[in-house]
Amino acid sequence: CLVGSEMCIRDRALAAEATRANESVDQTATFIFRRLATRPPSRDELSAITEFYESQLSRLEQGELLAADITASKEATCEQAAWTMLARSLMNLDESITKP
Repeated sequence: CLVGSEMCIRDRALAAEATRANESVDQTATFIFRRLATRPPSRDELSAITEFYESQLSRLEQGELLAADITASKEATCEQAAWTMLARSLMNLDESITKP
């Protein structure tokens, strides 16, 4: 993702908006999914989404990925970067791209 691109700006903004309420992982993941797909995720979808978030968070915490590279912010936390990665991946779903 090009740091200044519109897509990168949108995914970071959506992740920031979703995490402002400091809700649970399930609630935050549901918020992001609903914003993009205009419907709540099914149980299986929510499970896959939260599993993806947790795996990306683990990669960030282990130093495999750098939060600053994901978010273009040296102050970014691993959690912020993981939510940004989740938002970015959900933005690329056909359902998000072709929603009415």
